[in-house]
Amino acid sequence: MIWLALVLSLAPPVTLSVDPCAQVSQPEVRRVLELELLSSRAAITGVTAAVACEGEALAFSVDDPITGRALTRTVDLSRAAPNARARLLALAIVEVVEASWSEQLFSPPPAPEVHKVVPPLVPVPAAPAQRPKFGLSAHAASRTLLTSPLWQWGGGLRFVHTPFRFLGYAAELSAEHGTFSTTLGSVFITSVDGLLELLGQLILGPVSFQLSAGSRFGVVHARGVPSIPLVRAREVVGPWAGILGAFSASAGGGMWFLTARVEGGQILVGVPSRVQSVNTGMVGPWLGLSLGLGVRL
Repeated sequence: MIWLALVLSLAPPVTLSVDPCAQVSQPEVRRVLELELLSSRAAITGVTAAVACEGEALAFSVDDPITGRALTRTVDLSRAAPNARARLLALAIVEVVEASWSEQLFSPPPAPEVHKVVPPLVPVPAAPAQRPKFGLSAHAASRTLLTSPLWQWGGGLRFVHTPFRFLGYAAELSAEHGTFSTTLGSVFITSVDGLLELLGQLILGPVSFQLSAGSRFGVVHARGVPSIPLVRAREVVGPWAGILGAFSASAGGGMWFLTARVEGGQILVGVPSRVQSVNTGMVGPWLGLSLGLGVRL
């Protein structure tokens, strides 16, 4: 008994509270707990434990003396012999404390921090935006013969292809109609014509300028309507063709653009017609203006 008293004097102090419903001897639980803690790796300081009932099981909470954490567990001693319940409960408390202590002491060291060396980003030059090479526009146009008081009004479609940055070509199909009055009556002129030209282009941001030269050709129909019954009306139909030079400017954003154009030309093959001293045919020099809306493709 002397050695037992000496051992218990060396055991870490235990603070224990057991609910009477647990039906275990609190002094016996404390004694076994102190002995087991003495031989345990957790025997640095004493523990504080509280035991309560949870149905047929016993729930206990322990203040871990190593980590300072509150540990809770349940143990079912309903099938244990009455004289073994105190010892089994004490062993369960010691097992929880020692497991917590071992977890902290022998936990694997944290993995060394790996610093990844990220190579500097090499800037990738952006691919240049592809320049639109095609343009299609619808335009309103007016043309006057410089040797005649006639103004023709109409419109048409114009197609432009610039396979090179500064060079390209254009094609156009248009129709114009005009009328004017003389002392003998009225004259009506209708022309359907096409155009082919080569052009040079200069692009400055959203604005582009074009100088072009080419040929315009078509068919003209001139018809007189006399205002005097004795005057005989004349009707002329024939082809015409001429050369021209033009200047145009375009501006826009995205795929849409506005374009304005002025052209001057000389008819080489025409349809002559006169009423008194007035030229009513398709001859001589001309001046044309147009304004259009187009789309880049």
